[in-house]
Amino acid sequence: MRPGLRVLMLPYLYFKDERQSSGIVHQSGLAQALAAAEHSVVVAMPSGRGWRYDHERWFGGHANLTVRAVDYPQDLNFTGGLISPELARLLTPELTDVPYNAVFMGTNGASSL
Repeated sequence: MRPGLRVLMLPYLYFKDERQSSGIVHQSGLAQALAAAEHSVVVAMPSGRGWRYDHERWFGGHANLTVRAVDYPQDLNFTGGLISPELARLLTPELTDVPYNAVFMGTNGASSL
């Protein structure tokens, strides 16, 4: 059996409340499929004030799928360069505590695959 990939997922979360965004539905399906294929998936979900996402509902139930609560910027437009220091550490191979083989950065287009 081949070893699986270590995948970091930064989901598409332009809204602070899961009821306002369908992107989480599509991306949780992708995360679950990767975990079922024996890849180790870590989903970076926002911690802190005002964020309302049920991590267990969307990413629970798989041994290879975990959620890591991290500080997110106020506006999650990654393409605009707004990344929190904690996310920057996760994305930098020399600084992260777990090296990842792949990073999935969700966008509106990616969430509708």
